Amino acid sequence: MNQENRKPAGSTVMADGRALCDSDGSLEHELTCPICLGLFSEPVTLPCGHTYCKVCLEKTVMSLKFNNDQHCCPECRGEFPVSAVQHGNIKLRNIVENYKTSMERASAGSRECMVWHIQTGYHSSPDSDGGQQSSPDLEEPESQREEGELGASCQDDTKTSEGRSRLTSLVTDLSSKLATAEDQLAKAEVARAAHANLWDSVTKLMDEMKVLVQDYSTVGMRLIETELRPREELTLERIRCVSSLLKQLKAAQLKANDLMAERDEAKFREGLMDIEPLIDVTLAETFDENVHPNSMMCVCDELEHQNTQLQLGLRATQRALRALLNPSEVTLDPDTVHPNLILSEDLKTVSFSAVKQTYPTRTGRFTNFLQVLSSQAFSDGEHCWGLEMENCSWIVGVCYGSLPRSGLGSALESSSGSWGLMYCESLLRAYEKGRDTQLKRTTALRKVQICLSFKRSSLSFYSVSNVDASVTHLHTFRVLFTEPVYLALRIMSGHPKARITFC
Repeated sequence: MNQENRKPAGSTVMADGRALCDSDGSLEHELTCPICLGLFSEPVTLPCGHTYCKVCLEKTVMSLKFNNDQHCCPECRGEFPVSAVQHGNIKLRNIVENYKTSMERASAGSRECMVWHIQTGYHSSPDSDGGQQSSPDLEEPESQREEGELGASCQDDTKTSEGRSRLTSLVTDLSSKLATAEDQLAKAEVARAAHANLWDSVTKLMDEMKVLVQDYSTVGMRLIETELRPREELTLERIRCVSSLLKQLKAAQLKANDLMAERDEAKFREGLMDIEPLIDVTLAETFDENVHPNSMMCVCDELEHQNTQLQLGLRATQRALRALLNPSEVTLDPDTVHPNLILSEDLKTVSFSAVKQTYPTRTGRFTNFLQVLSSQAFSDGEHCWGLEMENCSWIVGVCYGSLPRSGLGSALESSSGSWGLMYCESLLRAYEKGRDTQLKRTTALRKVQICLSFKRSSLSFYSVSNVDASVTHLHTFRVLFTEPVYLALRIMSGHPKARITFC
């Protein structure tokens, strides 16, 4: 065999070793930074799933800055906060280090074998059945034996290197599987804790409802007892008096009958003088017909008041329960609604009223604009609501609870703490902190979907088709909210059937 056609055994082993660990280069490709094209150094994984070296990412994202708080992924342009760059992927870093170590060990073993082959000229014969032949240039038997022993030792080293490569690959797979299992376990623990908290909260609300009903029952029984006990005592006293009078009447009647049967006139006159005063006194006794009135109207009125309080308490507890079971549950706040607006019983619909309502005075009630806020405030999570508008122009969106309730600053389109869409005369405008952006002209916009994502720092609006319920994007605000936000609605019409409904 020509010298240039001879391939060192170490090189073959190196290739085989790599094939066992990374046969098609896919592992090394997955561990390569797409920016510097080298193996990851301090890898950082973005929320979108792409991974880069920390230094490469910090240098690159400066040119892809979205705003002061957001950056874009160099590959997919997905947005992520600045804080995402500060946390490295520890497990991936360990995998890269293990991969480097295994490659260095495999390379070291192959170099030793290659040196031996170069020094001795020993090679594997492709024509043999797995055996090895020495170079014909070596003539001394002792030297051949030493070289054979060295070749066997080199082959052992090669097998060890191959085994280490296989084991490294298995360890990498185990590490990946372990990371997945740990992640799933962590998610399951979070879910279990959430379920436990949910159960405790539901139990607490149910206990509150039970207490409300028990208190109502206790108060009702106390009211009835307070009213009936004196009546019962008066009735017992009347029974005692009437029973006593009845005995006197019967005794007088018996004496009168006996006297009527007396034939002796002297005895009759004497008896009459004794019995007549007794009969007169007995007949003079009167009955009090008003001792026991049947009417208990005062009790009924008080029970009605207690019943109203019970219903209010139960309704509030039920709303809290619904909000607990459905974090996106929303109802309109009666304490914020303008006097020319009326809320439905389920607090899901607001309607215009030409007659000003006599609502209780509240500091949170709007006085200048036909507006109302939700009872619920939102500060985290993902939420989506549907709205249907009828016979009115409108503004819908979100605002901070600090929104003024009177004056020009209370208008949703001019407040520095509100974000929303205005639809008026087929024109659509977006308002953000008092600044407006004209959007495309839209006709017959009756159904709107609002999606609020604190994770993505976005507030999006979509139109919903009345025909096939298809959804079309209208506008998205990118904002990092600093306070809890409330849903805000405004009716811009005096139409008698103007209304907005959560659906």
